[in-house]
Amino acid sequence: MASSRLLFSLCLLFVKVLALAKAQQPAAQPVLLYYNCTGKGSYTTNSTYQANLNQLLTSIYTNTEIKNGFYNFSNGQDADTVYSIALCRPDISPGACRSCIRNASDSLLRLCPNFVEAIGGLDDCMVRYTNRSIFNLLEEGPRFWVYDDRVNVSDVVGFNQSRMTLLDRLRDEAAAGNSGYKYAMDQIAAPNFQTIYALVQCTPDLSTSECRDCLYTASGVIPECFCVCIFLRARRKQKGEKEEEEEAKGNF
Repeated sequence: MASSRLLFSLCLLFVKVLALAKAQQPAAQPVLLYYNCTGKGSYTTNSTYQANLNQLLTSIYTNTEIKNGFYNFSNGQDADTVYSIALCRPDISPGACRSCIRNASDSLLRLCPNFVEAIGGLDDCMVRYTNRSIFNLLEEGPRFWVYDDRVNVSDVVGFNQSRMTLLDRLRDEAAAGNSGYKYAMDQIAAPNFQTIYALVQCTPDLSTSECRDCLYTASGVIPECFCVCIFLRARRKQKGEKEEEEEAKGNF
């Protein structure tokens, strides 16, 4: 039995695979789905780097000229230079994109205080900042799995065959995009009347071959989520059982 899952493999791409039984999804809250405080250094509070970082992130989510949802800005000089990339889903409005980037930026600054590099995102956007140039650069990490175990897949083999067929097709379509967009989305029928919906996306500064390779790598590691998800579900169940035992003890 496998869980519906969402994979982020941060060579700055987005792969989303869902198996849905037409269930109504709850409204998303502006809480990061994933984040990582990375980098080998830290900045001092009230330093020039911090001022440049705050100015840079603000300049991204207040920019009304960019319409394709991709931002690659820098701010500062020499050792205090900050580089940032932000990417939104292609199917949301520019206003919703900027709002998402603002929420993600604010959360990253709060969750990763004084880290020179951090990455994180919500359902609709991703934000990354660092003290090194990341423009036109293919990176395949860090990786994140965000999964939903409310929908189960009983025919794992059939589901995976359908998933691979869909993602193989979308990979080439997204890689063939232009300097404004590199994405593709579609759906495919899966066993037991389920439907797999997929969105794959690269930052448009990547070349065709880089985008294709990145999506290929991301698609290939999706099965790794099976073990991770099963482990997390087991821990969650065990934790729930312990809580029930403690509650029962309290009733005596």
